[in-house]
Amino acid sequence: MVTKRAGRALKNLLYARWIRNQDAEVYSDLLPTHCRDIWKLDPKIREEKDRSWKKALLGEQAESLSVSISLFDKCQNRLSAILREKNREILKSKQIIGCTTTAAAIYSEDFRHASPGIVLLEEAGENLESHVLTAMTPETKHLILIGDHQQLRPNINSYNLSVEKGDGYDLNPRGLCEGDIFHHQNPEDVFGEVSDRRDTNSKGSKRNVFEADIVLKIVKYLGRQGYGTDKLVVLTSFWVS
Repeated sequence: MVTKRAGRALKNLLYARWIRNQDAEVYSDLLPTHCRDIWKLDPKIREEKDRSWKKALLGEQAESLSVSISLFDKCQNRLSAILREKNREILKSKQIIGCTTTAAAIYSEDFRHASPGIVLLEEAGENLESHVLTAMTPETKHLILIGDHQQLRPNINSYNLSVEKGDGYDLNPRGLCEGDIFHHQNPEDVFGEVSDRRDTNSKGSKRNVFEADIVLKIVKYLGRQGYGTDKLVVLTSFWVS
């Protein structure tokens, strides 16, 4: 008596020999008459048969998987609908609903059915505008934002812009990185309206508008971070006379 496992192993063995253009070995006499012609096929035809059979099997498996996925989706949708309806009934019966802005985005449909007229958002200074919008519905009549004007500085949420990435930017510390140096290739030009008393042969004093613009922008940048004029000094090796 041949077991199912032994029969599967025998089929695999015969198929492996057939695809390699080998005979059925000791099992040749056991093959049925209608199965012997296939062992006489040309190797190229065997390869074509092998590809077509594999393609057909893959198509059957894909179709079966598609049916299973479709059935799973229907069951999942029915279950979700039941749970959503229960959640909506609970939310509708409450006077106060508390959650994070993340939860408000996840359960946005449930919140729309609850139709809250007043939305109160704590730590508003730490929330993005998109997070605020997720907590609102078309029925929102009053939005209250509570926040501290002395909040911590915003953090960088994008890893591509962070210094940890390696080629990102150090956007979280105040001021400038220690030892920052700016290099440029913009030459000086002559300021004809002002003469250089140290050089009587010159046509005017020297100036570099590009550098001056950079210095001005750095001063503005530091000013926006809370550094007053009593903490800033601009030194230059050029002056006009």
